[in-house]
Amino acid sequence: MASPSSPSANDPQGVLLLTEEDVRRLLTMDMALEAVEQGLRKLALDEAMNTPRARVQTDHAMLHIMSAAAKTLGIMGAKLYSTSRKSGARFLLPLFDGKTGALLRLLEA
Repeated sequence: MASPSSPSANDPQGVLLLTEEDVRRLLTMDMALEAVEQGLRKLALDEAMNTPRARVQTDHAMLHIMSAAAKTLGIMGAKLYSTSRKSGARFLLPLFDGKTGALLRLLEA
């Protein structure tokens, strides 16, 4: 997989879309745990920040949003997911360049 700062050549917009299946195939539990530990260390060192979950809703669905940025990694992202009784939950995770604000990746996760 290309590094987070390099766009994918597979997409004309330069944004790599990773499906939930791609994420399962590419990300191991050890990798996920290391990323969480690294994020928590960066939070403790004030090298990263996150915001509490925010929610908005209609009469039939709710949108949940959590965002974070890692200054020393140059990455910002959010986890967005919608929930409804009819459709269940749907998850998206956009990753952005911390210097330019450009969308780098979009993950279903």
